[in-house]
Amino acid sequence: MRADRLTKPKKSNALSDYLTVLAMDKNNDTAHQGVERIVSLYVTKARKATEARQFERANDHLRQARFVLDAMKLRRWPQATYGPLFTEYRETDSLLAAAR
Repeated sequence: MRADRLTKPKKSNALSDYLTVLAMDKNNDTAHQGVERIVSLYVTKARKATEARQFERANDHLRQARFVLDAMKLRRWPQATYGPLFTEYRETDSLLAAAR
């Protein structure tokens, strides 16, 4: 994640690595936390971009956060994990919409 390769390039990114680990061990806490961290990082980037009035950049970050959230939902992550991240995403999306 240090190189900011969270979801790109395809097959050579943090999300891909974490999902590969989870395919082998669905209870791997480190991989679960890594995926959650990716969502949080994108949401944080979106908030900062919104504050800087860089709305397209904010929207791009939110799209990436949503992509990861959808991957989590497809893999049937527990609502206790998925729910708060989705709430954080929605709040940031609303903030962006209000700022435009």
